[in-house]
Amino acid sequence: MYTNLAWDILGYEQRLVPNSFYANRADNDRLAVVFPGFGYSAEAPLLFYIKELLFQRGNDVLSVDYCYNKNADFLKAGE
Repeated sequence: MYTNLAWDILGYEQRLVPNSFYANRADNDRLAVVFPGFGYSAEAPLLFYIKELLFQRGNDVLSVDYCYNKNADFLKAGE
């Protein structure tokens, strides 16, 4: 059984970074951080199953859920 919550993580210009934190157990000292790429969600199959595997192996899992493809400022930026 896990606990699902979100942390208050501040990013660029003090904006909250969307995330999901899955706590495995209270005394855990292992954390896996998952960063999806442009146009790919942490809930899409590849990362979903990787998160499940990491969790089953005893890690807490922090999923950083940036939505680059929905961010107008990011899409206007030059290369």
